[in-house]
Amino acid sequence: MQKAGVKVYYVCSTRGEAGTVDPEYMQGYKTISDLRTAEMECAAKVLGLASVIYLGYRDSGMTGSQDNQNQESLFKAPVEQVAALMVKNYP
Repeated sequence: MQKAGVKVYYVCSTRGEAGTVDPEYMQGYKTISDLRTAEMECAAKVLGLASVIYLGYRDSGMTGSQDNQNQESLFKAPVEQVAALMVKNYP
């Protein structure tokens, strides 16, 4: 998206690995994370974004789910830490 000379990036905290996906959508993908990453990359390409930046947290799932308790989840990360990663990864 550089029509105005500005690069636009998509910053994603996780790769969407929590939750479930109907089997018919998993054809060609080993994991939900692989599927979600492909979806994000496709969307970024269609929108003309410069790139997708992944911060590396694990998906937290829905509020109150067991996934929230994973120590690698975005849910467990301090806001300051997430913000610092965003600034560090800005191209």
